[in-house]
Amino acid sequence: MVLGIIGVPILIYCADELNLSFELILYAVVLLIIPIFIKVELPKMNSLMIDKQGLNIRNIMGRKKHISWDDFNGFKTTAFTANGGSVEEIILYSQGEAILEISSNYVVNYNDIKKILNLQLKYLGYEKFNFFKYVKDRLFR
Repeated sequence: MVLGIIGVPILIYCADELNLSFELILYAVVLLIIPIFIKVELPKMNSLMIDKQGLNIRNIMGRKKHISWDDFNGFKTTAFTANGGSVEEIILYSQGEAILEISSNYVVNYNDIKKILNLQLKYLGYEKFNFFKYVKDRLFR
């Protein structure tokens, strides 16, 4: 501590202490954000192929999966605002649990897929978007 010109104490922090605090905060944020991104956003980045038997899904890691139309209970839609625009998602359900999300943010032909799903699956309704429920459901799936 150093006294200022009029006797008011001035705290001088060492630059190393501030850098360490900043680095710790940065690491904490990164360690929280990366797992959330991996569990919430990455599963939506899929390549979808639709055929008469069902959906063929390939994730960004290249893993392929086929889900038959008979395995689905139906689908719900939800919408929210992100990046200054509206984003709609289709949530596919199997055995009462959400198993796949199709986001208009990541799929170019989203409307075409939605039309086909309307023909193949039961529409279970619109689900009002709740951010905390959205993240919690995807983190603990």
